[in-house]
Amino acid sequence: LTHPSIKYLSVVIFYDLDEFGAHVLGASKDRPIINDWAHKNGEAGWMRAIQARELLAQDKIVLNGWSVIPGGFLAEVMASLGWDALTIDMQHGIIGQPDMVAMLQAISTTPLTPMVRLAANDPMLVGQALDAGAMGVICPLINSPEEAASFVAACRYPPHGVRSSGATRAMIYAGFDYGGFS
Repeated sequence: LTHPSIKYLSVVIFYDLDEFGAHVLGASKDRPIINDWAHKNGEAGWMRAIQARELLAQDKIVLNGWSVIPGGFLAEVMASLGWDALTIDMQHGIIGQPDMVAMLQAISTTPLTPMVRLAANDPMLVGQALDAGAMGVICPLINSPEEAASFVAACRYPPHGVRSSGATRAMIYAGFDYGGFS
């Protein structure tokens, strides 16, 4: 982050079932990033597969659609076009929180990874996106290791983070153990 040509950095977090709850992609190539079903690791319960994570772990390219326009029907159509992931852009588009929920509901009819690009590094926005069912979160304008750590903490439940419990829609969509492994 100290290189003069780097002004901004976006950090992507995929929800993770291991003891850390979430991690920054690329932080360690030795650390596995696949945990689609908790019982693969001897855990009870289940969670929806994260297709983008599985592809990245296999050194494959992830084809990601991007929407800045609100609408559940638009998200449903985009989700049917063969993407591996679909990002709902809440930073530069005109998508609000109710539209985001409707779009995540539409995307959840497919196996692709639903992602949300937040408007800012705000724990409330992180929680809303994850609670609504986002399986990946992109946080723009990360300018320091401290800001990256703050973002990661907002994705994790205590004792590893500061996220409050309340994964309402996420537990229905992603699995009832959605919050139990972070």
